[in-house]
Amino acid sequence: QLNKPEEALKVLNKFLEADPDNPYVLQVTADMYEKSGDFAKALDLERKIYEADPSNPVPFRRYIQLLEKNRQFAEAAKVLQAQVDREPDRADWKAMLAKSLQKAGDQERAESIMREVIAKEPSFDYQLALVQILEEGEKLDEARKNLDQMLEKVNAGELGEESERKGSLALLYSHLGFCAQQAKDYDRAIDSYRKARMYVEPSDTGRIDFYVALNQRSQKKYPEAIDTLNAITKQNPNDTDAWELLSQIYEDQKDLENSDRVITHLIETHPEDVSFQLLRAERLQQRQKHEDSLT
Repeated sequence: QLNKPEEALKVLNKFLEADPDNPYVLQVTADMYEKSGDFAKALDLERKIYEADPSNPVPFRRYIQLLEKNRQFAEAAKVLQAQVDREPDRADWKAMLAKSLQKAGDQERAESIMREVIAKEPSFDYQLALVQILEEGEKLDEARKNLDQMLEKVNAGELGEESERKGSLALLYSHLGFCAQQAKDYDRAIDSYRKARMYVEPSDTGRIDFYVALNQRSQKKYPEAIDTLNAITKQNPNDTDAWELLSQIYEDQKDLENSDRVITHLIETHPEDVSFQLLRAERLQQRQKHEDSLT
């Protein structure tokens, strides 16, 4: 609780020396390693928890997540396939398998499995999972076609409850924005993101506006992008992604004074985060100010 993970891990590992199979302490230790960014050690412990009780879905899901964080997608697919073989009626295991297969490079099988799942259980979540697989496989036209079909069904009340409609529309328009953005159709991307904005909670509008600004930057509409980002930071002064993009846009325009002003603001407001110091160094290096970047 005091944010001293190294000291906590010393105590936890000492405990595990005396009681190496304690599932609670193993899980807390795995979580602590994951939080500190040591995904390899977290995976070793999570594997032990899973192997001790492979029928428990909670450690199983966490084990798969850590395999993927360690980019062991083929191993994740292998473990998931075994789980599907044991429980062939579980659509959620098959959906997870499809996602792992896509990340492991087996796009065709991933799509096939996901379509099989949808044929039996055509829920919004599973149809969106197929869209994500298509997006990851850069099949943007097909993904967009599926999204348009889902949009029609949501508007007709055929996918999900009415209470879920706004959230579903926000997701669908966001994905349509992403597909258009990847296809470099920036006007269409901005239009889709702005439609998504209509359906999100007020506290989430900044995330949508960030992608609007990103596309405005791609169009070289710098004043509009700056206005969009200034509105985001005014609403949420702690949105570091918006501040970073704002600095980059100033840099694009060779407005180095304002670019530096924004980075200085980030360093002063987040003194514990070394990434902003590194960002300043990178910018100086890009400007061929190598000596200054070293300091």
